[in-house]
Amino acid sequence: MHVRDKMKQRIKQWAMLIPVARRYLAEKHTLAENWARTITERDQYRIALEQQTTERDQYRIALEQRTTERDQYRIALEQRTTERDQYRIALEQRTTERDVLSAERDSLVQERNKLVTEAAQHRIEMEKTVGQRDWLLQERAQHQDRVLGKLATVQSQIGTLQRNIARAVETPHDKVSQVLTRSLYLDLLEDSLIGAFMRDESIAPHQRGYDENRRELGRDWPKFACTMIGKARMRNIRELCETILDGDVPGDFLEAGVWRGGACIYMRGILKAYGIPDRTVWVADSFAGLPPPNPEQYPADRDDPHHTFLPLIIPLEEVRDNFAKYGLLDDQVQFLKGWFKDTLPNAPIKRLAVLRLDGDMYESTIQSLDALYWKVSPDGFIIIDDYILPACRKAVDDFRAQHDITAKLEPVDGAAVYWCKAGDEKNADRDRVQRSSRKREKSSAG
Repeated sequence: MHVRDKMKQRIKQWAMLIPVARRYLAEKHTLAENWARTITERDQYRIALEQQTTERDQYRIALEQRTTERDQYRIALEQRTTERDQYRIALEQRTTERDVLSAERDSLVQERNKLVTEAAQHRIEMEKTVGQRDWLLQERAQHQDRVLGKLATVQSQIGTLQRNIARAVETPHDKVSQVLTRSLYLDLLEDSLIGAFMRDESIAPHQRGYDENRRELGRDWPKFACTMIGKARMRNIRELCETILDGDVPGDFLEAGVWRGGACIYMRGILKAYGIPDRTVWVADSFAGLPPPNPEQYPADRDDPHHTFLPLIIPLEEVRDNFAKYGLLDDQVQFLKGWFKDTLPNAPIKRLAVLRLDGDMYESTIQSLDALYWKVSPDGFIIIDDYILPACRKAVDDFRAQHDITAKLEPVDGAAVYWCKAGDEKNADRDRVQRSSRKREKSSAG
């Protein structure tokens, strides 16, 4: 019993120790877990510490790099500061220079303004001088025109007077009045045809009113008069026609390019005044103005504007009426209507004593010379109304050079010229004329 009790007591003690043991085991387990966790945390801390140590080393290295960069930046900043100071010094120098230049510029501006003012004054004075010069030149030109026109007219009048005196000496006393009457008639016809009686105003571009000096030289376009060639050239026609009649040079009178017909009317009036029944006045014109230029065949006519001048277009009926108004339209007046290249080569003209060309252009002039020059009698006259125009002058010069014509060109009024066909000059036949014409056309086309 005693042993059992002891056993029971011991079992009871052991039973009482079981919770304690359990608690101990539990606490031991907990301590083990805590120990393991602590070790784990220690290891993690150690790893973290190593990482921090590594980061610290990296940071220290980065800090050293930053320190190096800071030193470099400080050095660069010191250099920039030095450059800034140098730039500030240079800027101060530039500012000083700018102030000096600004002062110089202001001085130059003042001088320029002064010079501009002086230049404007000089320009005004120069414009006044140029205006005075132009006025003087215009006055001189007008004076020259007046002198030239008067001289040409006076020379023609002297020639007419000399012929009239010679005729008067040879004329019976009872017929002197007839000579004077004829001269007065032609003077009256001349003034009427050029519009001098009624002071016919000009319709030429940039010319208005009546200017006696221009009308003297034919430098305008009358509004109603039958001719625009003026007094000097009209008197030249009279002088040459009378020379033909006095010298009994055979042939008719012809004008190529007649406008309103005034020159041809004058020719017919001269024949009537002298009572000549066996000469014809040929009136050749397109009666439709001038042809458009043909620069491929006649380069000298390039850009010629004459075909655009509407006042140059005068119908045939108007020209016939002008003849009729003066009582000079009869069988001794023949009209050749059409372009010169079509009408003149085959015109029924046997011989000419006076050939007057007023075609303005190279084409019109050269075609007229090619077709008609060979019909002009020795000692007959060729009158070129438009020799002042470059294209016309070139046509005349080319024709004379090609055919070795050396007769002297006589001036009329600064615009027209004429020459007398030499008595020993050989006439070419029509075949020669046609060959030379075709040769010129081919060379021009080429």
